[in-house]
Amino acid sequence: MKQIKTLTFDQPCAAMPRWALLERAYIDLANKTPEMLTPYLSAEGSIIWPESVENFQTFAYSNVDNAFEGFQSWPLFYLLGGDERFLKLAQETFDALVRQFSSLKKANLGIPDDQAEAMGRDTMLVDEWFPDLDWMHQGEAAMYLYYLSLANPGHIKNKERVLRITQYLIGENPAGFERNYDPEHHVFKSGYFGTNGPAWEKFKQPITHSHWMDSYGLAFYDVPGVTTFYDLADPEKAKRYGAVYGERLAHCDTVTNMMATSMVLSAYLYTGDEQYRDFILSYVNAWRERYAGNNGIMPDNAGPDGKVGETLGGRWYGSHYGWVHP
Repeated sequence: MKQIKTLTFDQPCAAMPRWALLERAYIDLANKTPEMLTPYLSAEGSIIWPESVENFQTFAYSNVDNAFEGFQSWPLFYLLGGDERFLKLAQETFDALVRQFSSLKKANLGIPDDQAEAMGRDTMLVDEWFPDLDWMHQGEAAMYLYYLSLANPGHIKNKERVLRITQYLIGENPAGFERNYDPEHHVFKSGYFGTNGPAWEKFKQPITHSHWMDSYGLAFYDVPGVTTFYDLADPEKAKRYGAVYGERLAHCDTVTNMMATSMVLSAYLYTGDEQYRDFILSYVNAWRERYAGNNGIMPDNAGPDGKVGETLGGRWYGSHYGWVHP
């Protein structure tokens, strides 16, 4: 392994810039802030979850990442010079959130419902991570774990988590599901995947209208009768659009999945194992080659054989969280 050069800073600055003084003043002030968690967290540290709202857990699944995002600044603040209590609170809260969402059931699974229920893999987190979510959202939640790992690299449990999640990402699935990554063609097998493998079942459903969609455009404008998201309020059109969506995107890698390389990088930082470095280089280089072969424009999709536009009629755009928002 290449030696990291050591730099020694042992001379004080001749003049401290004002921004640095203000930053230190802010850190001193923030260190004195009282804890204000009672309205938001239970005594065990879990988020107070409105389970009385019908279907709230299913609706909120794609927002579970926001629960982790709400606290990820704590280990970062500690890294910047904050009090050690922020690191302690950050770890305790992360552990509590993992416990909480590992027990809450969800629907609209990436594998058949009966199989998931029989295996006990029908919860919002499975094996302490997302079972079937896109990496735009997984990546947001993962920032919490990255910061904790940087702030306390000797924490055994977090190391185990990173290595386990990485195994699900790039290796054989420990639970026996289809592996997520194809090392021959350098693609993830879907835009939705996780500890339950590629989430192909999620692409077999109608796509119905929700109000959050209103500010976005459609992914595809060639589905008969569907010209705006409002058309998806019609069950028949929602079914028709969902069928096209699944046909094009279920088995399609998306450029957004490169966010997963940060988790693999964390595994490399923990272990120095070159299999992790090799994966990052091969996967990113495959996307670089697709970029070079597309006249210097980054494509947002690659099919099962690693070819751009393979499932999208030759189009280099249209994948999940790519150039358009499905």
